[in-house]
Amino acid sequence: MFVDERSGFHLLEGWLKTVCLKNDQIAYNVCASLWILSYHEFSWSYFADYQLNLIELASKVLDYFNKEKIVRIIVMLFDNLKDNKECLDHLCMINALNLVVKL
Repeated sequence: MFVDERSGFHLLEGWLKTVCLKNDQIAYNVCASLWILSYHEFSWSYFADYQLNLIELASKVLDYFNKEKIVRIIVMLFDNLKDNKECLDHLCMINALNLVVKL
């Protein structure tokens, strides 16, 4: 299963650190996967995990690409995560509101 022992989330984390910073289509696909996962409550603990750092890594994709589809999917990801207190704290720490205002 994708979430068993966090292996799927570690895979996405690795892609966010490497190939997502070089290829806009892969960045979009990974962020879209994160967005879909963010609809499920079981995934919120992974997004809130500071060691995985998925929220910050997803926001860093915006430093490399400002294509509309990438911006839109990351904003929708943030919108889903704002309903969870731990994820909201993480969003506040990376100043996600300021990122959205800049966009």
